[in-house]
Amino acid sequence: TFEITNKAFEDMATAPSFVLSDIVFIVICGIFAGLGLKTINSHEGGLGAWFKSIFVNQTWMSLADPDLGGWYKTLGAWCLLLGIINYLYFGICATGWIDPGVYSVTIGLMAFGFALIYAANAPEPEENAS
Repeated sequence: TFEITNKAFEDMATAPSFVLSDIVFIVICGIFAGLGLKTINSHEGGLGAWFKSIFVNQTWMSLADPDLGGWYKTLGAWCLLLGIINYLYFGICATGWIDPGVYSVTIGLMAFGFALIYAANAPEPEENAS
């Protein structure tokens, strides 16, 4: 079993609070975060433009006006917003940051939101004149 090979699975009273695998995980996450930031900074506007684009874009504008992107985009924006609100609400109120139920509802809303937005942004098919 894992208890023989990994000190993280020992009794809580005698288990170490920080193990080598934590350091490895932090280093790997730091490398990926650094690569991501480097890639974002290499584009025009850098990190500031990327951060601004999260909040100022056509998706959020379509929350109130379906004429900006159609009903798919409006419904997709609402699904994204409700997914974010769901995760933050249950995470804060019920301290359920890793609760499978919260994840399942959030991921469902986010997936439908992204799918509807991508469907709304898809180019119109070309008609073949035969």
